Amino acid sequence: EWFHVSGFWFWDKAGEFNPPDELIRFLEAGPPPVVIGFGSLVDPDPEGLRRILLEAIAATGERALILSGWGGNTGGSLPPNVFQADW
Repeated sequence: EWFHVSGFWFWDKAGEFNPPDELIRFLEAGPPPVVIGFGSLVDPDPEGLRRILLEAIAATGERALILSGWGGNTGGSLPPNVFQADW
């Protein structure tokens, strides 16, 4: 009796989002990237995770958009085929 099924949730402000110019330029500069997101995942070794992730992207040759979320997976330079955003 303490559960409630709410159905779909919609963010009323979704139409107000304006992506950063850098992201738009990245998306327009080539084929659609693979999107890698971490949401609320927090890794005890964010630098190690970042290194492994960049190695995997390099091995595939794909373009990638990394959404770091709460993980602290930031810092350092990125190759031109990788763009990173917080969310």
